[in-house]
Amino acid sequence: MRRLVRQTARLLFLAIIVSMTSLIASAQATDSGSVALQGTASGYVEVRAGGPATLANNTGGGITNNKIKGDKLNNPTTLTIDFGEVGPSNAASFVTANVPLRLRSNVSYTLKTSAAAMTYGSGTPDASSVTLADIGFGVTAATRDSGGGVAAGTDTITATANGDPTSGANGSVDGVTGRYTYVAGHSLGSYSSSTTILTGPRVMNAMVGSGNTNGLVVTTMFSVKPQFFTPGSFSTSVTFTISNP
Repeated sequence: MRRLVRQTARLLFLAIIVSMTSLIASAQATDSGSVALQGTASGYVEVRAGGPATLANNTGGGITNNKIKGDKLNNPTTLTIDFGEVGPSNAASFVTANVPLRLRSNVSYTLKTSAAAMTYGSGTPDASSVTLADIGFGVTAATRDSGGGVAAGTDTITATANGDPTSGANGSVDGVTGRYTYVAGHSLGSYSSSTTILTGPRVMNAMVGSGNTNGLVVTTMFSVKPQFFTPGSFSTSVTFTISNP
């Protein structure tokens, strides 16, 4: 009889444990946890080639290391434009070069230009040698590509740099010296220090950054009017810098 009572008590105790376990399990039916995610989208600006550069009315000159749209201007090679002969044996009114740029940004931007001091590889330079003031410069167009993630916006060319440097409104022959003289802002003589030539709002909406096609295409133009310059070779370099103002 006592054994039966003990066995019954044990069974009752086990039943209570099983019942408590079941209650505990039913109280922990779900669970959850959280993971924090964060990041940063930084401001970004970019200047690249907007397509191949072109050269017109040159004699003996040419373009080396020309670019396609999206290429860096000076990496791995530097785009080089040789005006060729700019003495009086070149009968052209002007030797001209067009250099398109392609800008992209997710912020408002300022594009600046600067020209390095002129260097001479041969001959002895004097007051009649080619100087920065003898190389015309202008921004002739700024056009946003359609579609492909390009944002709408109005881009403003600085008034002094706006237009074709060979236009009669942007230069003339000096009546005293006989030298062709560009108006302020339309020769590299105005860009011995970094100077603003274009401003605007963000260029790109959200899109992957690997494509090299769309953006804001800016056409820059350089020119030399052949004259009785002092014989010798000359060179300079022009730097375009884009930044978030």
